Amino acid sequence: MNNTENNKVLKGFLLAVSAAILWGVSGTFGQFLFQQRGVNVEWLITIRMLVTGAVLLILAGANNRRDLWSIWSNRKDAIDLLLFSIVGVLAVQYSYFAAINYSNAATATVMQYTGPVMIAIYIALKERKFPNGKTCLAILLAVLGTFLLVTHGKIGTLSISGIALFFGLVSAVTLAFYTLQPVHLLNKYKSTVVIGWGMLIGGIAFCFVRAPWDVAGVWDIQTYSYTSFIVILEPSSLFTRTSQQSN
Repeated sequence: MNNTENNKVLKGFLLAVSAAILWGVSGTFGQFLFQQRGVNVEWLITIRMLVTGAVLLILAGANNRRDLWSIWSNRKDAIDLLLFSIVGVLAVQYSYFAAINYSNAATATVMQYTGPVMIAIYIALKERKFPNGKTCLAILLAVLGTFLLVTHGKIGTLSISGIALFFGLVSAVTLAFYTLQPVHLLNKYKSTVVIGWGMLIGGIAFCFVRAPWDVAGVWDIQTYSYTSFIVILEPSSLFTRTSQQSN
């Protein structure tokens, strides 16, 4: 590879690592807020998506207002954006934090990251090509690890609640959908536009589940700090991961 390609690969690697770190830290902070401070999961998701979506769209509009609205001029793209907003962005956000609420951050994260296994299987079926040896080994280890996590090696028993397992598996499925579905949108429009609209639409939809002004929990310096990280800083992981798909 030439220097340009090497730089692109390095940039993608660093973005992926930073996104994973931010996502993991947010899960730990979320667990603290839900289980130690009584913060409502649905409220946190609503606020997070509304704020992040609004900020990204303001940034996108400041650069080029036409780019901000052009995605709605194409009916198919508009439908795909709505689908991405609800089934992709909203679903993956809520299912992940709900899994944390009913179990813990480590369990939820491990279950969610079986999503790439689903992606590998989907691509293999789509291309009608059997995965190579490394991919097969990765799939086997991911499935085995998840099995040990949720059963502790005892067949027929669960070490976590059924609802935690449900949300964990949903987060894996929606992560796969969120990764695969918006690729053509990201190839046509700026990532700030796609993700911004996705977050804002998801947040507006979730307002009907939990209004942003319906605040609960014990609020102290830790609550404000951890909430600020999840709402303002951590969503950059969503942006970096998704923007890399367009490269």
